[in-house]
Amino acid sequence: MTTHSMMRSAFNDIAARRALAVVALLGLAATGCDPADFPGGGSLTIGWTQDGDSVGTDSSSEETDTAETDSAETDTEGTDTCGEAIPAGWSGPIRRELGSECPDGRDPLMQTFAGLEVEPSTCSCACGPIEGGTCVGEQTFLLNESTSSCDDIYSGSLGVPVGETAWTDYNWLTPLFATAPLEGGACAPSTTASHPAPAWAQETASCAVDAAVGAACEPTCIFQEGDQVCPAGFPERVVEYEGFEDSRACEDTCACGSPDGDCDLINRLLEFLPYEVFIEVGECAGMSAEVQVLGQPNGSCEPSADMPATGSVEPALPVTFCCEAPPT
Repeated sequence: MTTHSMMRSAFNDIAARRALAVVALLGLAATGCDPADFPGGGSLTIGWTQDGDSVGTDSSSEETDTAETDSAETDTEGTDTCGEAIPAGWSGPIRRELGSECPDGRDPLMQTFAGLEVEPSTCSCACGPIEGGTCVGEQTFLLNESTSSCDDIYSGSLGVPVGETAWTDYNWLTPLFATAPLEGGACAPSTTASHPAPAWAQETASCAVDAAVGAACEPTCIFQEGDQVCPAGFPERVVEYEGFEDSRACEDTCACGSPDGDCDLINRLLEFLPYEVFIEVGECAGMSAEVQVLGQPNGSCEPSADMPATGSVEPALPVTFCCEAPPT
């Protein structure tokens, strides 16, 4: 068979097959069948393979598959979470609320602070009472021999050293001196520090975002302890603190000068023991027994100048917050 004859035979074969397909369609129409009644419904399209075989394609099935694909894509978009994914090493999402409470009444995940304010410290030096000094000198008593009353007629005087006791037979006596000299002694220095309590200008509550509620895709934040660099997708960076470190103190330079003072003299009558009876300066008292003179140091020491305060109050326990940018 020649090449021309072979090509013609193949053409006749394809034509025959097409004719059969047309006949089949006409048969369906004659029976009253609607191609839409077939599974999948829709129109039936006849196609041809390379060798001439017919292929039926259900266009409605293609439309259904396309719709299902679109629906799947729509469902995926609806369940997608708002905002960026939480990077490894970070916690969240949260929202930051000024103050100490969360709007929904739940306890904050943490409280952080910013704007540490500290008033200046003061360190003052003071000196205690004089200790270890010695009262020296003596008390002089004017003596009166009157048997009835104390008058201005004196028969003599009696000197009694501070810290000693003397006996007299005179009926009346009057002490002359209120004080005596003080020798030696010292004052103990003491430092008084005033460190005002630190205060924060701002307090912030970190509030959990409930994923089940949804929260309408508003910008949220993530956080991590320490001073960190924000990851991509969270450009708004804030560093706040959970506390502070206080190293304030006063220099230990407080000192006291030499005592400046004297001794108050105390004139004690031993005749009336166990009752305590004392004679004041210029007072006339009747007695014919022992009299004791005591000395009480009285005075002060000059403190050195106030000392400078050392140390400081610094924020501590930093927490880095990184937040999504607000919508434009």
